[in-house]
Amino acid sequence: MDAPIIDMHGIVKRFPIGTGEELEVLHGIDLTVRKGEFVAIVGASGSGKSTLMNIIGALDRPTEGTYVLDGVDVGTLRDKQLSRIRCRKIGFVFQTFNLVPRTSALKNVALPMMYNGVRGAARTQRARALLDMVETGRPRGPCAQPAFRRAEAARGHCARHGQRPRHPAGRRADGRAGFRHRAPGDGPVPPAAPGAGKDHRAHYPTARSLPANASASSPSRTAASRACAGEEALRMLLFENIQLALNGLRANKMRALLTMLGIIIGIGSVIAIMTVAGSMTNSITTSMQSMGANNITVSLTQKSDSDYTEGAQTRMFRPTTPGAEDLLTDEMLADYRALYGGSIYAVSLTQSLGSYTVSTNADEAGVNATGVNTEYAAANSVELSRGRFFTEEDEEKARTVAVVSDVFAETLFPGQEAIGQAFQLTYGTKVYTFYIVGVYPYESNGLVLESTDATPTTDMYLPISTAKAMSHADDGYQSFTVVAATGVDTSAFLTQTENFFAGYYTRNTSYTATASSMESLMESMTEMLSTISLAIAVIAGISLLVGGIGVMNIMLVSITERTREIGTRKALGATNGSIRVQFIVESVIICLIGGVLGILAGLGLGAAGANLLGYAAAPSAGVIFIAVAFSMAIGVFFGYYPANKAARLDPIEALRYE
Repeated sequence: MDAPIIDMHGIVKRFPIGTGEELEVLHGIDLTVRKGEFVAIVGASGSGKSTLMNIIGALDRPTEGTYVLDGVDVGTLRDKQLSRIRCRKIGFVFQTFNLVPRTSALKNVALPMMYNGVRGAARTQRARALLDMVETGRPRGPCAQPAFRRAEAARGHCARHGQRPRHPAGRRADGRAGFRHRAPGDGPVPPAAPGAGKDHRAHYPTARSLPANASASSPSRTAASRACAGEEALRMLLFENIQLALNGLRANKMRALLTMLGIIIGIGSVIAIMTVAGSMTNSITTSMQSMGANNITVSLTQKSDSDYTEGAQTRMFRPTTPGAEDLLTDEMLADYRALYGGSIYAVSLTQSLGSYTVSTNADEAGVNATGVNTEYAAANSVELSRGRFFTEEDEEKARTVAVVSDVFAETLFPGQEAIGQAFQLTYGTKVYTFYIVGVYPYESNGLVLESTDATPTTDMYLPISTAKAMSHADDGYQSFTVVAATGVDTSAFLTQTENFFAGYYTRNTSYTATASSMESLMESMTEMLSTISLAIAVIAGISLLVGGIGVMNIMLVSITERTREIGTRKALGATNGSIRVQFIVESVIICLIGGVLGILAGLGLGAAGANLLGYAAAPSAGVIFIAVAFSMAIGVFFGYYPANKAARLDPIEALRYE
């Protein structure tokens, strides 16, 4: 005699109904079902039929007793193994429809096959055939009945079209409960006799069954085939979950948009800020590079001691303005040139006078008046469009000549040749008349924000001796720029320059001379801008946290709305892992779409902001990649808790949820 397919002994089920109290529903049930048998369980309402069926279907566990299904002790199986049992060995006919919403009837029929690893084409073909059988209404044996349809599809062994199942002749049960085999058209089925015993059993012809020796992990399935089926099932599950997520977004567009809003704002803000910062950094770096990578700036710096003694008093800070005795002098420069003349291309000296407005009868223009030496043009790559730069004679005689921009010339002398034209500049209480000897083409340097006025403020150069005479400045300099000759090691020359000038300040208690290169200034500027941008971006990124919390909240609401769906999926063979993946994927899809929209918004805002500030937009591909990855990480992080909550739902409770 064949071993029983179902063998239950002493099945007891109790439910807690209060503190320390339990209600016993099943009282030591024994049930044996062999291959080829059809068993009907009959009893009064509330007698425990559904509870027993839930245990038989591996949806619930007994409090006491043993349940062996096809040679496997179900009571020893873990949740994942029970899911495999439900997928491959159990077919459910629910009292209600229990269909998965937001998807088609075809996919509902094919759902168990997906969990069982059936490939897409075969799954779809089989599901269509089963649906066609329902639509035609032509009976095809027990497998054609809707009650068997989805369960048999999962196992993949429904009887073929027109095939009659093989079975022994129909016979009644043991007299306590059962049905006899009836052909279509025989009329209504008479009610079965109510049973009082534990073993309610009847024989009935069925469709082809699994071999008696097949278990939850059938020996006929090799490890390789199981691995292949698992990978296929995972791919199918991911694809379906993506479709479900997109369908859910389309069905609840406003809720989806509000859920994504935090992600969009966060990602957009970060992208916009980093785009503007990158644009500023690139513009400033380009401008500083154009000033010369070989430039070395020598300047006075206060010594690091926090206090000094002046007479009998100790003061906490030294004066911030150096005196005449502290300045870098022409004598120092002469000695420096004598020692390192071969390494020096040019020395740039400046004396700032400030910003002024120059006017004529035609118009007015703003200028930044700066006194410079004759080497300034070579050191700073000042190229003239017409005229000349200053000569040594201009500097020696402190002539009132000027080099101005083409914007300045066109503003004050429209349609005229500017060379030789005179204009007046009021400095203090005196009015000075300057003559234009050279004109340079104006270009924005990107270091400062330009005026929104039609005419920008441009640089006006005059001989440094003239500037010192106008300002009554002391002889000497607080800083100057040295341009190293081509081929000179700038780093080594920087050290030599600093050591040379610092030697003059060994006895100076307040100041010393330091040297820095344009490269170091660029690094410092870039680091400062990056730090500021990062700080602002972190603040803006807080909205991502808010957005993630919003996603978590919506996913929890979604789980509540779809509790019955979760129960249906578990009954059809979905594992806790597949349920967890389903909701994590949905969360990631929401965050990913929000991240993409945020990137588009950020790029638009960043470009607009950069253009408004006068810079060329420079979005960072790295920042965009990080933003996308971060949005996905948010989806996984904030989606895991709701997903894990969904995965841990009890299938019985989920199916009963209203």
